[in-house]
Amino acid sequence: MSKKDYIKFAQMIKARVELLPLHHDNEFALFSRCNEIINIAVNLANIFQDDNPQFDRERFLKACGL
Repeated sequence: MSKKDYIKFAQMIKARVELLPLHHDNEFALFSRCNEIINIAVNLANIFQDDNPQFDRERFLKACGL
């Protein structure tokens, strides 16, 4: 994969993060959604790092809005 691919994944995740409401009637549901997005981003970062030793995990997660 290339940097261009990593950027597209980060943009997709960041878009989902930005859709999360600041307040929610059901705090558990909001927490679950946040946790799910974080898990997806971290798992992708693991895959990308295994694929490319030069992959910058922290930069990716920051680009995801996390």
